[in-house]
Amino acid sequence: MTIQPALWLPHSAARYINRKLQPSWRGVEFGSGGSTLWWAKRVAHLTTIEHKESWHAGVQQALAAAKLTNVTAYLVRDLTRYADTIQLVDPPIDFVFVDGKERLACMRAGSRLLRPGGLLIMDNTDESIYAEATAFGYALPWPRREFSGQGRNPKTHQSQQLGRTTCWEKPEHETCAESCT
Repeated sequence: MTIQPALWLPHSAARYINRKLQPSWRGVEFGSGGSTLWWAKRVAHLTTIEHKESWHAGVQQALAAAKLTNVTAYLVRDLTRYADTIQLVDPPIDFVFVDGKERLACMRAGSRLLRPGGLLIMDNTDESIYAEATAFGYALPWPRREFSGQGRNPKTHQSQQLGRTTCWEKPEHETCAESCT
């Protein structure tokens, strides 16, 4: 398995995220892959959470080959514990990228632990299987930006139409005591 560093998102979403990221940031990614390498090359520390053993192993090999040592990777086969793994991350959490399993639980956990001013990002917010997680995000009283359109397929290197990616920015004054439950 060859894993290349890439965000498989609409170009507009990748550009927006790339502009917002800071080299000092620490983030959490639900769902490992080419994005793991992409994030790791841009931030101080990344925690990635994956449920599939073979995929986790492939990402670990790709990280080692790229000499990226700023990633903590968790393999969590028990999906009832998947989202709660974020509690093992030392704050601050500057961004949470939701692109794996149990998206509603990940959105809830991520929104609570994200620092004020941080980014909550979910891919595929246009897909009906993620409707509950998307609705949770839309109910947050946070500014959001939605991105659709062409993106680069890291497997074929061709541009193709991709679904919607949504980014929320947690307000500086937000504590999430009420809005993130």
